[in-house]
Amino acid sequence: MLGYRLPSDLIGSPTIILYFSEQDYLSLGQQVYQNFPSKKEFQQKNIVLKRQDHQRIVVDISVNILPDFDHLDDPVYILT
Repeated sequence: MLGYRLPSDLIGSPTIILYFSEQDYLSLGQQVYQNFPSKKEFQQKNIVLKRQDHQRIVVDISVNILPDFDHLDDPVYILT
């Protein structure tokens, strides 16, 4: 979907590479973290991301805290 052929193309890379601007990245991050820890999930439609070939792709995202890690001070999140 994002044009990366191998998982290793993304593993260890900062999430910001999927956005066209730092402002887009920070804005969505702020929206996500405002919902945690009270709701433990966040959904947003029509998010514009950047494919590996720099083309735009519009996606819907869902962010959740992994249940086995929700008790930690710094929980583990999954973005789908």
